[in-house]
Amino acid sequence: MAVLIASALSCLSCSVANATEDYGNSVVASSDNPHGGTLMKNAVTGEVTYLTDDFSDNGLCDDVEVDSIDNDGGISTQAIIGSDDRQKITYPYNSSQFRSTVYIETHTADGGIYRGSGFMIGPNAVATAGHVVFAHGHGGNGWITYAKVTPALCSAVSGSGYYGYAEAIAYQCGANYANGESADDDWGIIILDRNIGNQTGWLDIASLSLSSYNNLSVKLNGYPAEVRGEYQKDLFMSTGTISSATSRTLTSYNIDCTGATSGGPCYYASNGQYKVIGICRGGSSDEATTPYTDFLRIDNWLYNKFISFRNSTL
Repeated sequence: MAVLIASALSCLSCSVANATEDYGNSVVASSDNPHGGTLMKNAVTGEVTYLTDDFSDNGLCDDVEVDSIDNDGGISTQAIIGSDDRQKITYPYNSSQFRSTVYIETHTADGGIYRGSGFMIGPNAVATAGHVVFAHGHGGNGWITYAKVTPALCSAVSGSGYYGYAEAIAYQCGANYANGESADDDWGIIILDRNIGNQTGWLDIASLSLSSYNNLSVKLNGYPAEVRGEYQKDLFMSTGTISSATSRTLTSYNIDCTGATSGGPCYYASNGQYKVIGICRGGSSDEATTPYTDFLRIDNWLYNKFISFRNSTL
């Protein structure tokens, strides 16, 4: 659910250096891997490799949590459920709840410029939706050609924002999403050219037992392209509850979502800590169905995948 900014604009060149061959941990695959592994593109060389990740059975299981140091995929673009009650966050850099949520600008091989959302998971790594970094139908074998990430972007701060921005040196996405647009594998990671996460920090991450999600009060951060008919470059938060959960999907019937919120974190509060449990994939307000917003559940495998970036630095 990335949103087009201006298709007539040409792609900017990605002028980054000092890229390395590995981003995250690649280990031996096993039948316990539910996501089919990871595809990675080096944004500097263009090389695409397959990582046979396996983070299962390392002592982490259901109800695991970790402390922080501080559209696609078959889903339509929006779900405004009842009145639009999204809240604008005027100064996101002032709160740990908001400052690690990022605005993402991407360029595709066919010349399109799009926007999406994401959240820091390590010093130089951002989690987002897979369709933000792998755009089926836009040339270049699907991979985007450039990404610019700006944490805590807001109209209250001019220029490049409070923390500045970082550019991509590599992308990762779920192999099953890249190969077949599987919504169950619609996750992505952007590796950045500087350790901007050391300034913003990041939210905790949690993978819970399925019953723990029932009626759980949650929030969604993101950078929607429009809110109540006005074009935006500010962070907005929506609140609601999780209505149903499966092994890969969390669904809410009362959280508002519009284009470019894809990739934003779905999280809950626990003892003053904020814990991400899902990645926004999009929503539907089709008259034939009950409006909903949909999240990719962070299962144990994705939990371990994301946590592997906590100590990764340039």
